[in-house]
Amino acid sequence: MVYDSPCKCQEDFQRISLVLFDLSLEAVSLRALFTVEAPQSLYIVEHGNNVTMECTFPVNGKLKFKDLNVGWEKKDESKKQVYVLLKGEEDFTKQHSDFKGRIKLLKENLKLGQSLLQITDVKLRDAGFYQCIIGYGGADYKTISLEVKAPYRTITQRVVSTGDNEWKLMCQSEGHPQAEVIWKNREYEDLTDKANTSYETGSDQLYRVTSTLTIKSRIDEIFYCIFWNKELQENTSAILHITARVNKDHRTPVANSATAGPSKDTDAHDYRDASFEGKELKYPPEKMFHILTVMVLKTKLSMVSGERETAFQFYQQEQCSKYCYTASRWASAPPVTLE
Repeated sequence: MVYDSPCKCQEDFQRISLVLFDLSLEAVSLRALFTVEAPQSLYIVEHGNNVTMECTFPVNGKLKFKDLNVGWEKKDESKKQVYVLLKGEEDFTKQHSDFKGRIKLLKENLKLGQSLLQITDVKLRDAGFYQCIIGYGGADYKTISLEVKAPYRTITQRVVSTGDNEWKLMCQSEGHPQAEVIWKNREYEDLTDKANTSYETGSDQLYRVTSTLTIKSRIDEIFYCIFWNKELQENTSAILHITARVNKDHRTPVANSATAGPSKDTDAHDYRDASFEGKELKYPPEKMFHILTVMVLKTKLSMVSGERETAFQFYQQEQCSKYCYTASRWASAPPVTLE
């Protein structure tokens, strides 16, 4: 367009500006009438747990389901459909396979203006950004972030005698990201350089970390394996206790392990115990052995699980120290004469 004068050009520019301003005001007004909100923009959940994410929208009276459209999408390289409700009816035809069987929208909360999306058995791959999209008269959406943690919660332990006072100690756990395994003895000396640690990844993206320490050790020693997750700044540790076990016919060295505290294994002869170091002795060790032996004979217990439980309760009451937490030491106690 060619203008005869600068005034004409200026007038047209002002008219265009006013139209754009009016359109802008109208858009803002429409958005103000219908706005989706996210009460929480970040959710953090542990692997394997459930999470419920929420966005809210205005209802203004009784909800008309036939006018309601709800969508949840996960934003990856390509969008993944998580959940769709069209005109009040659920539609799973295009739901991404990552979410099959693990998604539920709490529909009873829609009448309150709440879109609550529940994901069960959360996977590492579920981490990312999600969009909650609501259409109800107007339309709007909000973006919500989901973080998934996978700490090394449970440690499987095993101790095997290879002969000549040599022991193979093994700790295994699963988590994410890759953890460092640190080994220490009772004096907290670092033995990590002597260990062999391997890593495997499964279909669920978790690392299976296995660490083995082969070491010469006498009976009644304690070792620690520590899984250090640098990214999460978390550690999980296990106690491996090399002890001796009295069998019915003979004494055989065995190894026991524990996590946070004393526990009983299903094997009646396998006693597990954490260290009782630092506790004050009420009786000298010789006296404690004598008391335990008398107790066993008087109660006519013969190396069964009940005996272990009774002994454990007894030395808890007496605050027995490390000198008498090994049940097999009863065999080395001096003979006693019952009254």
